[in-house]
Amino acid sequence: MKIKSEAISILKRFGYTEREAGFLYLVANHSGYFTQRQFAKFGSMNSGGMVTAFTNKLVARGHASLHRYQNNAHVFHFHYKGMYSAIDREDLRNRRAHAFESMKSRLAILDFVVQHLDHHYLENEAEKVQYFEERFQIRRKDMPGRTYRGTQQDPDTIWHFVDKFPHFLDATQNEDPRITLTFIDPGTGNFNAFKTHLETYSLFLRPIPRFTFLFANPDVRTFTTAEKIFRDVMDTSSTKLSVQVSRYFKLRTDWEAKRYGLFNNPDLVYLKLAKKRFSDETYERTFAEWKAGCLTETNLNAVIQDQFQASQDVEFKTYELPRDYSSFGQNSQLTSRIP
Repeated sequence: MKIKSEAISILKRFGYTEREAGFLYLVANHSGYFTQRQFAKFGSMNSGGMVTAFTNKLVARGHASLHRYQNNAHVFHFHYKGMYSAIDREDLRNRRAHAFESMKSRLAILDFVVQHLDHHYLENEAEKVQYFEERFQIRRKDMPGRTYRGTQQDPDTIWHFVDKFPHFLDATQNEDPRITLTFIDPGTGNFNAFKTHLETYSLFLRPIPRFTFLFANPDVRTFTTAEKIFRDVMDTSSTKLSVQVSRYFKLRTDWEAKRYGLFNNPDLVYLKLAKKRFSDETYERTFAEWKAGCLTETNLNAVIQDQFQASQDVEFKTYELPRDYSSFGQNSQLTSRIP
């Protein structure tokens, strides 16, 4: 990972060494939260004194807060707005307080990044949006996003890639590296959340000719199920595409007929995403034929095969995280000490 030298210089002005500044830059971009163990791993340090001196300095200066959990587990939240602003990261929500489950996910994300410092990460929303716009000509409105309602004075704001899972270019691939997207599970084994995440991304990923998806979890027993879910949701065949399109056509027909009582929340989410993905003239023309009764579900697949010629090279990978946060709870006992 190439940490911007100018950002390191700026953070050092707040009284931190180059190693400390590099770690804070990492935390600011990827998690907001960290443990002493993660700093020691990043700095390849065996001295607990140096780690403690660093975290004491952060807390004493008001740049981070300390949160204590079972077995005297310490988690630090790097939140000082002045330092985020100084490195042009004031809009990152990492500096804000998060729910306990979100904090565990962020710690797991940092575990992954610290173990893979050589990759080139798309560090924030702006870099991810720019990459997909320029590399694959994907429109911003077609990227996974969430709308945050504004006030009467402020307009609504759309944030993209709000899950904060790392996107990176693999350092082991020297020429034309493929983009890798990830799902980092801190140990919950929540496959429903994983499936929902994939469904949210599936339409967005359709135009990308080659990519890798990496599932990370501390329990290797989850890998087989995760891959099965991935293969099912991300099936790139024309048959799978016709299933997606027919579902969209059915939902859109019901919506335009104002049969709102037929919709559940997953239907509404899917309809919103599908409207973006299947919005070009070809799909509009096909929908008009469907709505007029000239096209049935039976022969839709043949139409899709004629129109959908592109193929995808999709790779699925897994990674065993070094720490399980599933039992790391406010009212439960830790399976291992997380200093």
